[in-house]
Amino acid sequence: MVIEKLDKLYNEKNPYYIEPGIYGGPSTNWFLQHEDQIRYYENKFKELDKKRELSNEDKNEIAITNHIHKLLFDDFGLTQDDFENKRLDNFDKTLDSKLEKVLTKKLTNLEITNNIKYI
Repeated sequence: MVIEKLDKLYNEKNPYYIEPGIYGGPSTNWFLQHEDQIRYYENKFKELDKKRELSNEDKNEIAITNHIHKLLFDDFGLTQDDFENKRLDNFDKTLDSKLEKVLTKKLTNLEITNNIKYI
């Protein structure tokens, strides 16, 4: 329903067309209300999109990543507590922001970085 409403709003034309350079009146009121409706439904769509479930492909990718992560930790004899928090970044300040946490462990001639992405 939200997508259908957005499509309809995107395709609507202002019924109160006036000559360019003239402002105010019903044309401007219609335009402002129309823009508010579009923003409302775009935000609603973003909220709904944020709540969608992970696909099977996403779940498989996460499972494989976690398995490889565990194998590497076992090889080096590491635990999560061995790492220091290097940086915490919020790259995208919008509703669909993703958070990345970077942890590091320094060994002799080696620095291991543990990147954690929250989706």
